[in-house]
Amino acid sequence: MDITQTLINAQSPDPNVRNPAEAFLRLAEEDQLSQLLLHLSFELANETKQEGGRQLAGLYLKNTITAKDPQVRDHKRQRWLTTVDANTKGQIKSMILQALQSGNPRAGATAAQVVGTIGAVELPLGQWDGLLDALLHNVVHTGNDVVRVSTLQALGYICEDLQIQMGPGQEVPQKETDMILTAIVDGIRSDRPADVRLAAATALCNSLDFCRRNMEKEGERNMIMQVICEATQCEDARVKKKAFECIAVVASLYYDKLQPYITTLFELTLTCIKEGSSEAAFQAIEFWNTLCDEEVDIIREIQEYQEYGALETRAPGDQGPRQCFYYVQNALAHLVPLLTELLTKQEEHHDDDSWNMAMAGGTCLSLVALTVEDKILPYVVQFVVSNISDANWRLREAATMAFGSILDGPSSGALQQMVSGALPYLVQGLQDAHPMVKDTSAWTLGKVFELHWRCVPLEHLGEVVKALLHALGDPAASVSSKACFAVYNLASDRVAEDYPAASPTTNYLSPFFPHLVEKLLGVAERPDGSESNLRAAAYEAVNMLVTSAAPDCNELIGQQVVPLLLMRLQQTFQMSDLTLEAKEELWGLQSLLCGTLMTCTQKLDQNIAPYADKMMELLIEVFRRHRHASAHEEAFMAVGALADKLEGGFLKYMPHFQEYLYAGLRNYEDSAVCIVAVGVVGDLSRALERKLAPFCDPIVEIFLMNLRNVDVSREVKPHILACFGDIALQIGGEFERFLHVTMTILGQAAMTTSNYNAEEEDMVEHINHLRESILDAYTGIVQGLSADNKQGLLVQPAYLQPLVALLMAISEDPHSDEGVIKRTIGLVGDLGSKLGDKVASAIGFNNLWVQHLYKDMDEYGEETKKIAAYTRQVLERLVVR
Repeated sequence: MDITQTLINAQSPDPNVRNPAEAFLRLAEEDQLSQLLLHLSFELANETKQEGGRQLAGLYLKNTITAKDPQVRDHKRQRWLTTVDANTKGQIKSMILQALQSGNPRAGATAAQVVGTIGAVELPLGQWDGLLDALLHNVVHTGNDVVRVSTLQALGYICEDLQIQMGPGQEVPQKETDMILTAIVDGIRSDRPADVRLAAATALCNSLDFCRRNMEKEGERNMIMQVICEATQCEDARVKKKAFECIAVVASLYYDKLQPYITTLFELTLTCIKEGSSEAAFQAIEFWNTLCDEEVDIIREIQEYQEYGALETRAPGDQGPRQCFYYVQNALAHLVPLLTELLTKQEEHHDDDSWNMAMAGGTCLSLVALTVEDKILPYVVQFVVSNISDANWRLREAATMAFGSILDGPSSGALQQMVSGALPYLVQGLQDAHPMVKDTSAWTLGKVFELHWRCVPLEHLGEVVKALLHALGDPAASVSSKACFAVYNLASDRVAEDYPAASPTTNYLSPFFPHLVEKLLGVAERPDGSESNLRAAAYEAVNMLVTSAAPDCNELIGQQVVPLLLMRLQQTFQMSDLTLEAKEELWGLQSLLCGTLMTCTQKLDQNIAPYADKMMELLIEVFRRHRHASAHEEAFMAVGALADKLEGGFLKYMPHFQEYLYAGLRNYEDSAVCIVAVGVVGDLSRALERKLAPFCDPIVEIFLMNLRNVDVSREVKPHILACFGDIALQIGGEFERFLHVTMTILGQAAMTTSNYNAEEEDMVEHINHLRESILDAYTGIVQGLSADNKQGLLVQPAYLQPLVALLMAISEDPHSDEGVIKRTIGLVGDLGSKLGDKVASAIGFNNLWVQHLYKDMDEYGEETKKIAAYTRQVLERLVVR
């Protein structure tokens, strides 16, 4: 079969044409990989072939060697290294280098992708000798700018792929790095054409992460910074944008090296921002965003070090926190006026997903405030005061946005006067003639209540709520959504704790509760509810109001809110013949309704009982109708909340609900749904206690199946392990029939935590989570069996040895967090209390590893200290005996 035609056929919309071509290619990839790749490389390099066919051949070749999914990518790369013989590899690489020199730009660009893919696989392994020599020659010595562009693109792809695949501690050999940088620097020279400079600047951006040794050398660093700064002056907008992007990357990776260049970078970026709304200006702003991010992190490190890492406790080799050069603080007088000026460059008819200079300026201003905190106020107050009531809507909106943008930084004490002065204007802004002023006023009020609610006197809440009620009904979905955000924060538990209540049965929300809930539930039904996330924002605000409501609002929740939610959920099942988009919107609505029903259930406690039958009927209908993940998550959580409140009364629903519970537990493809379903098992355990036992066999069977399945996400398995403890704790001695298989699984899981890469933060976090779950399981089993005096079943070497090994490993692991230590100490206490002398020799309660658990007790919370005191008492009694 002709390879060109086969590739074309594989793109055909006609399945009769497409399917045979795909089958042929799939079979060739499985049975004749080397020959297929060779044919594809010849096709790509053949100058007599059509451009489209050459591109298809190159892309198919690339996609047989790499993929986006990490596991698939590793498999394909390993297949290239081990399955394709060296001679065929040599021919393929020769052909793609030939294609890289094509006079056809698209063929060359496609070849660049293939060169980048294979180069990134082989260079770290010391393979493909001569590749970088060839690429360097193409850039420096060829007279063809098309070839230069393709070659620099190839270098960019190599650098990009190397960033993805190289692990901690891995480095590109210095010789290769030097050659890559030499080619890039030559390509970015000011006398090169714009297309060449763009390809070189892109490659440089991708290479900055692994040329650290070059950046450590002052001469080489100066050269790199010089070519970047020169590129910012290029007349071609694409090159200019990419050069400023390089500057932002340098700020992120090499903050500590910026000092000699900061004056130049300051001038370049601020000049670019002043010039207007070019794409380069966004990247110039990003440079300052990056500096803010870096300095926030460094300042936090310094504060933590001063609090927890005093000089006298500094470990050998500890250099202390990084130095902060306070670039952002030193630039305030010039930077902040420029950013506030950007706020006046609004685009009136932008949508929520668009990005413009005003929005970029507001984001940067917010980051600046977060970095310098109170110090930003002198540079912003005058702009706000001068413009917040100006006749020009642009200035009113910009002043309001400036105020809202800085609220993340300064303290409430420093902002007290400003908030008090701005509040009347924000309330007035909710009824402004211009929708953008209303929108920003509502958002800013929301930020005030989110961060600085203490600055708003209780006596002003009436006028604020009145204005918000008006804004909730605004015809613009965006304004209404921001008003929902403001109500959400007004009702948060943080605010509730600070505003005094007249009596235990009421609070500050009670006078406004009926009006706000009624308005929000009406907003949730608006036909434009899918715009600006309005419907979700309305239900989230209702949830927060219900959560924070005082007891005097419970009657309204029970008699009006819950029946209305149930009616709306019922109505969702009466809709038919919907488009896919309409179905997605419907499932989203069901998810929101289930979530709000859960919140009401938690609030009403046992008073939810009159609605339980109808609620379970509708929740089961959600499970029955479709498998939409978000709706099922919320429905499961609503079931869990109902079980928690009904306790033993939930038993009557189990015959109807159990099949959907089991389906959720089996649904490991949607890990979030599976995790929530596991959580429901925990809720049912606590609600039904021993009455759950008849339903446990299929639950445990599914748990074991998931734990043994390599395709189940590692995020799911800790939840399952912990749930064994929930079940055992509640069904007591009846857990005996699951004991052997459970203890075996726990022992195996414990062994997987013994060796891990502590340099990877995500892995440390995962191991701690996994250990917490294992410890929860052991604790539940010990306590559950003890309730029926069956704890002696645990006294077996096969059970105790892996348990003791886990406890010892935790005590010696400096990365064990407080949650793990707390559970370990508690479990040691339970073992001593419940089993005592029966396990004393196996566990060694007096051994050093037990004492080692207490070493950092002063740093832990009160709950951990109480558990530690309990365990000490238990062990002391054992020693006395």
